[in-house]
Amino acid sequence: MLPTLAARCSASAAQVQRTDNELYSRLHCALRDNTLRNLSITRQAISACQRLNQVGIHPLFLKGTCRLLSDRVGHRGARYQGDIDLLIGEEELVEAAASLVDDGYRFLQFHPKSGQIVSRYGNVDRALREARHQKHLPSLGKDTDSVVIELHRDALPPRFAKRVPSRVLMAKAQRREFHNAVFLVPSLEDQQVITTLGSFVHDGYAARGQLPLREACDIADGIEQHDIDTDYVRGLCGKHYDVLAGAAARLGLLTLQPRSIIDTRPGARFHSLMAMRHRHPSIRWLLDRNARLHHLAVTAVTNPWRILSYFVTRADT
Repeated sequence: MLPTLAARCSASAAQVQRTDNELYSRLHCALRDNTLRNLSITRQAISACQRLNQVGIHPLFLKGTCRLLSDRVGHRGARYQGDIDLLIGEEELVEAAASLVDDGYRFLQFHPKSGQIVSRYGNVDRALREARHQKHLPSLGKDTDSVVIELHRDALPPRFAKRVPSRVLMAKAQRREFHNAVFLVPSLEDQQVITTLGSFVHDGYAARGQLPLREACDIADGIEQHDIDTDYVRGLCGKHYDVLAGAAARLGLLTLQPRSIIDTRPGARFHSLMAMRHRHPSIRWLLDRNARLHHLAVTAVTNPWRILSYFVTRADT
């Protein structure tokens, strides 16, 4: 959160420094450290892309990675990047995984509770078996790199995958070249759809009454910097898009007049829900339990084998 806050406050940095020098130092250090980290991630993403290009694969970068490689990236340290997400065509998935394994990457298996790495392996067939009910293969890591790489067969979870099929997403994507690496990036509208449905809705923020700041900033930046076809995004995301964009506007992340682009009323209601969650522990408990039950129910209907594979994995570890 600190790098995002630092980038947003950069215009008034002198005023922040005068009022609270300690806060200014923390923000400045967070932004500097994350800028260096993101530059390292950019190098890693380009290197992986070049490796895939050697076998004729042009990956599609998703989420924050495509923003780092965008012509309008803004401040490179503003967004915290957790991993590198690549969308690969189903027919190229095995070859892409094998190519990265040959480059020194290994699939990682994490402990379900502690999150610690319990094993590393290079067997692509095993990775395909373990991920047959998931949208991406197990994370690929290398000791010399900053973050893990995830090879996706779908950009969205099963419950939303039919709204923007991978083949359609890749057909509409823009071809880019950067430091002799050739790759694809989703259209701006599809980036907003992936952020809204894949993160805000599927990850449970909407049901819990929480606003993910990183995703809210992504939505705000997309609306402000580009001519977004909001009707297309709203047609696929429904009210959730206006909720997320409206909540971002309530936080002041949009400098333009949001009412001319989005309906801010759902965002205002969601902002009230956020306030109730913050003030009342009992409401917070109910929202969390409801979100968990809803997620399990949706998974049981759209991807029942995912639940079974989860318990099998826990038993094995």
